Amino acid sequence: MTAVGVVGGASVDHVVRAPVGAAFDQPGGPGLFASLGARLALGATDEVRLGGPLPEDAPQIRDALARAAVEIRWAPRVASAPRLWILDSREGRRVLRTAPATHELADDDPEPEAPAPEPEAGFGTGLDALLLSAPAALPRSPLDARTIVAVDPDQDAISREGWGYLDRLAERAGLVLPSRVQLRQLAALEPGGPGPEEVAELVRARTGMSVVARLDAEGALVLDAGGGATHVPAEPVDVIDTTGAGDSHAGALVAALASGLDLVAATRTAARVAARTLAGWGPEGLLRALSTPARNDEEIP
Repeated sequence: MTAVGVVGGASVDHVVRAPVGAAFDQPGGPGLFASLGARLALGATDEVRLGGPLPEDAPQIRDALARAAVEIRWAPRVASAPRLWILDSREGRRVLRTAPATHELADDDPEPEAPAPEPEAGFGTGLDALLLSAPAALPRSPLDARTIVAVDPDQDAISREGWGYLDRLAERAGLVLPSRVQLRQLAALEPGGPGPEEVAELVRARTGMSVVARLDAEGALVLDAGGGATHVPAEPVDVIDTTGAGDSHAGALVAALASGLDLVAATRTAARVAARTLAGWGPEGLLRALSTPARNDEEIP
């Protein structure tokens, strides 16, 4: 049995995508989407563990995890889920926390969030792979020496620390999964404004980690730590909602690595899983794929 762990948060999302439409009170967050993506990339007898905070006031999140048979015993309980507006259009994308009743506009410079609680004891035991979704700090949980550790970076941490944040990640992780936005953040720190592919090469050279640079509709650039570069195209899909596509891509990629695929093959699996996410509102496309009785378990990998 393959065991994959995901550490990431959960949220309740109000999604508006112009001109397609809107969907409200959707279960969301990187921990949820990455867990569902990992489940879709793995066989039914394998284990996906959530180690991120699980809100008590959002039963739709727990229901989505239960439908995907994600193990939540190690997920620390928290009282409430963040409520987010996710606004997406051709002009750009923005994520906003809902404002309290005393304010119409969210604070543009909010106080830093408190550190997320650690997974419960024993979470890391026996893991073949671990995905850390947007960690501001590296977890203290002990891991087996053989565990593959991958990081989907935190955008705010890159803004605050720049390259120093990735240097810290390299102390614990062997694979980093930057998005186009994060690569642009790093490009702003370099003379000449290099493109995302060049920045991805810089990440590999500086940190020694393998890199899968996720470039949205242009697919992904796979840079193995041992050398070489491979472009993996995105899967064709009629896009309904982009929410969670990157997170499910990350979860599926790490799960595919844990099951024995090489980095390029795992990225191809992740592209297929991300396409399922893009085909529905919130986690709808992933849950539909997971619940389809006729689905061949070999189809996704």
